[in-house]
Formats: sequence, C-alpha cells, structure tokens
Amino acid sequence: MQEEIIVSLENPICLTVSGNENYYRELVIKAPTSKHQKHYSVLKSALLKALNNNEKNEKTNNDESKQSDDDNKSDAITGEQIVLLLMMADVDTDKLFDAFKGILFTQKTAMFDNVIEMNQLLYDKLSIADLERALGEYINVFILGSLKKAS
Repeated sequence: MQEEIIVSLENPICLTVSGNENYYRELVIKAPTSKHQKHYSVLKSALLKALNNNEKNEKTNNDESKQSDDDNKSDAITGEQIVLLLMMADVDTDKLFDAFKGILFTQKTAMFDNVIEMNQLLYDKLSIADLERALGEYINVFILGSLKKAS
C-alpha cells in the first residue's frame, strides 16, 4: 500500500503569515492506520454500499440490453468517478464528509505542501472540488486499492 497520496489543488490555499502570502498547492494525506479506524469504516461502508448498488443497476441494464463493450471497459476508476458513484448511491454524504474530515484532522495525517498541518482555518478554505477530489483519491487508493488486493 502507498504511504501517502498527493492531491494537487485546483484552487491553492492562501495563508497570510506576518504580512507574507503563502500559497499551498498540494494536500498530502498519509495512509490510514488504526487511529483512523472509526472514520475509515464509515468511508469503506459507503463505498461498498455504492458498489453494490451500482452492480445491481449494471445487472439490470445488462439484462435489458445484451450489448457488450468489453473492449472499451477498463478496470481503472478515478477518484472523481468514485465520488460520483457515492453521490448517486443512497449514502449519507454528510456522514461521509464528516468521516473524511475526521481523518484529515487526525494528527500528522494531512498536510499542505508537507509544511503545515491541516486545521479548521485551512479546511474552510478548501474548494468543494478539491475536497471531493481528495476524498475520491483517498478512497480509490487506500480503500478500493485494499479491496482489490483482497480479492
């Protein structure tokens, strides 16, 4: 498993310290450990529910239409696709983002440019697009990645 992911921010975070503007362009998130278990479980459960719903929908669609595009299919899924999948599923998104926030706020888990640790001020400055992309990449690499290895 990867030790960390680096999410490039579309909207860099600006923080003024002693009159100097500092722009942070990357969010570095460490791999989950047992200290993340409570929040990690919420994300994993939501992903499994969404995948199960998606599998049922695909089965229904395949039964209605027997066309196969196996040549065009890819097992690769992006973080953005995972977030879309979660948003379309019957998943409590408030609970999902609260769990991700809990992970990000765990000591030494999330840092901007490997310089400054995640805090409420910086979290509040994250754009929705950057937050969703970070969530999707986290789930893709650390949760979906571990599920693929297990199967």
